Amino acid sequence: MEDSVIDSDPIPFENASHADASPFERDHPDHDFILITKGQDLPGVDEVLGEGDCSLGLGSDDILWRSVRLEWPDGCAALLHTHVGEQPRRENRELLDRFELKRLDPGEEYFLTEGSLEFGILPCVYEESERTLDLVQHIAQVIDELQRAFGGVVADLKQFALYGRIWSDPTSPDYSEFLRFVNVHQELKRDGIWAHTHGMAHFGKPDIEVLGVPVESEQEYAVWLLQCCWHQVTEAELEVGNSVEDPFGRVCALESATEVADQKVGRHYRNDCLRAVITG
Repeated sequence: MEDSVIDSDPIPFENASHADASPFERDHPDHDFILITKGQDLPGVDEVLGEGDCSLGLGSDDILWRSVRLEWPDGCAALLHTHVGEQPRRENRELLDRFELKRLDPGEEYFLTEGSLEFGILPCVYEESERTLDLVQHIAQVIDELQRAFGGVVADLKQFALYGRIWSDPTSPDYSEFLRFVNVHQELKRDGIWAHTHGMAHFGKPDIEVLGVPVESEQEYAVWLLQCCWHQVTEAELEVGNSVEDPFGRVCALESATEVADQKVGRHYRNDCLRAVITG
């Protein structure tokens, strides 16, 4: 297998942080999800979420911005930001070209072209190891409830995916729930398929890629990549220098993946990525 089939140079993803910048800067790099919908006034978020699983406290008196701290009994916490704009944001419309559509009804696309209300949510964590499946599920539940109340489109910013109204199955087992947040992208290159995951940034773990996958084996490698990701969430994080077996029992060494140029996304991965290279 060749080391790389990517011709162009990587484009850096700028994740600059400014104290006076809104949490909804272009590409929303720090948020896990945003909900884009229509709205003229700030909604009653606390009425929607209720007093069940989380306690709410208002953080800002700004008429256009509102911050709510969410806390759960198991110690998980997150910040919910609400923004109402005077007109739809051009960046939202561009998401249709840049993100994968998942169960997005064509009739719901108007939220991206006409929506001026946004909810963005990010975990309150200080170490990547704190990004557990429970935390991501908590956050998704909040977005679920807001989506049911206000409609709109959920943008998963770690997975590069857009979801319509029905995007969750709260009764699903843990692995099926995990698959809501991580998926496999496959692109045909000169010497085979470039298969790689997106979404592991939800858990503070590296995504995984493999180059030169035969077309007839794309499904086996897709399942294998997801299983490797699941292993990182439930057992131990994979690291550079580790060895794993591919779907056909061949030994693969894990290397640090080269940042890949992608004109639609900028820096292709927003987190670390491991490349599985067959060695035996």
